[in-house]
Amino acid sequence: MKVSDKKAGFIAMAVVDSICHFSVNEFVKKHLKQGQQVHSDALPALNIIGQRENYEARVPRVI
Repeated sequence: MKVSDKKAGFIAMAVVDSICHFSVNEFVKKHLKQGQQVHSDALPALNIIGQRENYEARVPRVI
């Protein structure tokens, strides 16, 4: 996830056994302030981010 407000952004990552709504939601609650702008790829399990954050999913462009 790329997180940014009007300052320099940062990337937050974690190693997990499975990417699912539960693990994503726990990660977001632990690492992000509520209401932050978040960008990620369009992986469906990440859609839960939109419940707490300003979330924008983007399908990566393959060159």
